[in-house]
Amino acid sequence: MACIFFTVLINAINWSRADMNLHHLKEVFIFDKYYFWEEAALLRGHLQYYIPGWTLVIEMALSFFIPFGIILAKKDKKIILWLLLSYILIGNNLRDLYVFHIHFTLGILISCIYNEVISVSFKETKWFKYRYSIFIAALILFTLRQIDNIIPFGENYHYIAKYIGIDFFIYSAIASFVFIIVLIRSKKVKNILENNILLFFGKISYGIYLMHWLLVTDIFIYWDDLTKLFPNKDLAYLVIFTTYILVSILLATFVHYAIELPFIKLGKRIISKLKPSYIIN
Repeated sequence: MACIFFTVLINAINWSRADMNLHHLKEVFIFDKYYFWEEAALLRGHLQYYIPGWTLVIEMALSFFIPFGIILAKKDKKIILWLLLSYILIGNNLRDLYVFHIHFTLGILISCIYNEVISVSFKETKWFKYRYSIFIAALILFTLRQIDNIIPFGENYHYIAKYIGIDFFIYSAIASFVFIIVLIRSKKVKNILENNILLFFGKISYGIYLMHWLLVTDIFIYWDDLTKLFPNKDLAYLVIFTTYILVSILLATFVHYAIELPFIKLGKRIISKLKPSYIIN
């Protein structure tokens, strides 16, 4: 929460820089005219300054659902399968939010079957026997959105998909489920992902996600002025893109070490003093 508050704050200041006076600052931070405090607290999807924050709003809401899913999974993992089916049947009645229930629930399912996946006996299952076909199917599912952009599936497909509540997000969720299972099983892939450089970027990835938007908005605003500084647009794009990447990494590193880690440690100290509200046996 400290990181997102910092992100919304600097974006709010950046957006207000052309009208930086006491009256406007009161409207933003005291009278809450632009829902700054709701956005900083990830409440109700008020997105004025940090547009990508919609994903964090969903994560915040669904994080309250996860404990119930874990309890159900501990009771019987087959319940999770029925839960996944229920989300599909509910369809668009929950609008866009329901598709992300599937992502979170598939994550719970992975944790339930983790020991089975890493066991030697997993090689004897039909899932392992057809692993290459399943992986290829997952790749296709994951790229269906892009395929639709290149070769449109047509109005009939989209009508049926909308009618039954099937979204491209569902396809990507299922594909991601398969990819994670592959990662769990593959020692070679895990060795690659344990590279120190990749581990570093993994640590600051949340910071990159938070900081990139601040730069993106300014690049869009000043793009024409920036490109005039270079002899051609190709060189301008190369230099601006490279600078954007480097500055994003620097800002993300600062956020990780100056804000994220200290508040994680503070949170752990606070939680350690609290009694558990529910114990899963």
